[in-house]
Amino acid sequence: ETIKSELVDYVVAGYAENSFRELIIDLLNFRKLTRAISGIYSKEENYEVPSDIKITYTDTPKNYRDLEWNAIPYHKINIDNYINPATQRVIYVTQYGCPAKCTFCATPETRKWAEKPIELIKKDLLHLYEATKFKQLVFFDATLFTRKNRVKEIVEFLSAEFEDISWVADARAMELKNFTVEDLMEINKSNLKLKHLTVGLESGSNRIAEEIYKKGKGHCDNYLGMAEKLSQANIQLTSGCIFGAPTETADDLYETLEFVSKVKKIHHD
Repeated sequence: ETIKSELVDYVVAGYAENSFRELIIDLLNFRKLTRAISGIYSKEENYEVPSDIKITYTDTPKNYRDLEWNAIPYHKINIDNYINPATQRVIYVTQYGCPAKCTFCATPETRKWAEKPIELIKKDLLHLYEATKFKQLVFFDATLFTRKNRVKEIVEFLSAEFEDISWVADARAMELKNFTVEDLMEINKSNLKLKHLTVGLESGSNRIAEEIYKKGKGHCDNYLGMAEKLSQANIQLTSGCIFGAPTETADDLYETLEFVSKVKKIHHD
């Protein structure tokens, strides 16, 4: 639909980092696309018959775990233009996509779940710190806590390399049920403050959460257990709700409000 617009020459779909670079190389050298590049939509126009447009597209690799990962070239920009000196906060992504299948989210359809190699993450963060001396690190992953050992390795690295910084991340209640209070206390190190975790509640109605949003069986129970553990580990909890789902009733809405009150009693932050 987009590539058919007369205002558009190319569309880059899926994982764009490498395919966009290859497209730019062709445009710089030849002023047009000269080869098949995965994820690129292009069109060939017959100028004798302007309405005659041929759309070409090359599929992206089906195995998203075989991506070509590269270090982020922070040195190519004036990074000071992107840092608020009042917060010294930076954003970094350690994995793409999300293994969850929540029906309200486009992520599972547009970017399949794939993790960056740990060594590349370490290299990127060292370069980012060298460039910014950041004080707060925001992991902008759809969810960071999918694998416990991976989270612990990242935290150990941060704790060893950087002093007096804080961090925030997103997680799922289903994932955090695999973490004990002791695990979370260890992650929330004294020299590496986990400022808060964002964990989506979406709905306190079991029916809406499980049948409509597909948050997983036992989502609400998992959420209450997670809130209790975060409270004991002294980690602030941030969340959100979605109202107006298909088939949602006033009773479902009030059930969610009651559930939020229950969470607040468990987790006082």
